[in-house]
Amino acid sequence: MQYDFIIVGAGSAGCVMAESLSRGGHHTVLLVEAGKSDASLFVHMPRGVGRVMSDPDNLWVYQPHKADAAPDETERWVRGRMLGGSSSINGMVYNRGQKEDWDALEEAGCHGWGWSSMLPWFRSIEGQQWGEGAEHGTDGPLHISRVDHPGGFQRAVIDAGVAMGLNAVEDLNQPHGDGVIGVVPQTIRRGRRWSAAQAFLKRAQGRANLTVLTGATVERIIFDGDQAVGIEIRGATPSRIRARREVILCAGALESPRLLQMSGIGPADILKDAGVAIVHESPNVGRNIIEHRCLTMRWRTTPAWSTNNHYRGMRLAMSAARWAITNGGPLAAPYADVAAFVRVAPQAVRPDAIIFAMPYSIERNSMPIATEQNPGLSINGYGLRPESRGYLAITGPRPDDPLTIEPNFMATPKDRAVAVGLVHFIRRMVATNPLAAGIGEETFPGSGFADDDSILEAWHRFGHTGYHLVGSCRMGSDKDSVVDENLRVRGVTGLRVMDCSIFPTMISGNTNGPVIAASARAAALVSRSWSNEDGLDVGGLDN
Repeated sequence: MQYDFIIVGAGSAGCVMAESLSRGGHHTVLLVEAGKSDASLFVHMPRGVGRVMSDPDNLWVYQPHKADAAPDETERWVRGRMLGGSSSINGMVYNRGQKEDWDALEEAGCHGWGWSSMLPWFRSIEGQQWGEGAEHGTDGPLHISRVDHPGGFQRAVIDAGVAMGLNAVEDLNQPHGDGVIGVVPQTIRRGRRWSAAQAFLKRAQGRANLTVLTGATVERIIFDGDQAVGIEIRGATPSRIRARREVILCAGALESPRLLQMSGIGPADILKDAGVAIVHESPNVGRNIIEHRCLTMRWRTTPAWSTNNHYRGMRLAMSAARWAITNGGPLAAPYADVAAFVRVAPQAVRPDAIIFAMPYSIERNSMPIATEQNPGLSINGYGLRPESRGYLAITGPRPDDPLTIEPNFMATPKDRAVAVGLVHFIRRMVATNPLAAGIGEETFPGSGFADDDSILEAWHRFGHTGYHLVGSCRMGSDKDSVVDENLRVRGVTGLRVMDCSIFPTMISGNTNGPVIAASARAAALVSRSWSNEDGLDVGGLDN
């Protein structure tokens, strides 16, 4: 079997790449996904995410290293293992990052990735459902909505933020200034999750030149000398599939570097210890990993502000019936209605942290995930641009060999200062009217974690991943980068990477929107690189 392009991974990046490269019928494209379809109703139900995240069949599950962890304080990282990837299990927040994030890429030598180049690509993907303007697209495939009429809790959060000096804004994706608060843009369409599979891959259904293969785990990339010529799939017949032009890894910031290392591209010592023959020594594959460290805080509140009871017992059954009939009600609600970009470090010149306010509270370590019995609410947050860097490494040549992950969270004074400052900021907000009027006891982490040292202890013990890992296949113009600015893997030919792993620095906020826009640009780069050979006129928004 042969295809022009083989795309590994049907997550956000893979869905965009497959739709774009198969458009027009000029190329044959194979999209390979280890997971299954996204047909489950719980995937499409916005608040069904708790059920989806409790089912290991839907997930890649990882256990990163956590120093000095107690038995009940081990950490679990997950990624979506189905069509749509993590866009089928995420919090549905649509964020572009800050202009300065993208300009930093350009300044670092990643030509074409600055804000002026990326803005048209954001506009091309966006189907924003409110407002008009030059800054946003309104007819793109990615449906972006928001809560039109915030409830009492949401209004109280916004008003408390304004009382603290934040600017209430209509659009959280506009320049952030000194700090802003507002209703969260969401990838929800008519009460249903609008994942990358729904927004992009579904548009390509029925194209004769696109094949989507699910339930297929790629064991390695096949090389002829230094040229990638195909992939090997575990347990399949045939097990080897040839790429006439390119193999494109879109497997995510954990699986793409793993697959490179399993295929012989990575640090020599790691490959040797894992028993993998070296194709090309690339010392930074799996290095430079950056992740958001989150902390979720909980409070008791008035029943009027908490939706906990909508997700328990008979009320849950009623909510499910309502959603099934109307696509409305509590189960159509987003992960969080209100967010704020804030400055917590005195020296910060732009917002350095984000908070999300949620009118519900989750039982700690519950599985399946469940809301608390008593009325509660949650506010969580994280530092936007961590300085700390970690690494990941394979331990053997097979996909089911454990992956070593060392996040190295909060390893710098700045990261620790932002973490402490963020908790103090959230507590001041909760103590500010009108929010304070409906807030009771802080139930987690609680009043016992009050001074700076104990707050850091809470981050260490109770913090969790933001599911926004980047950096493990770093893009750059320097020879030590894993991929160049055209996403070609250095040292070999016929192989590219396009997913969150390419970002050399963290995007300020949730990463789904940025990786979708970046993938739209990446698909144009790939098409353009083959246009002369094909005699095609490939349009584009930049060069």
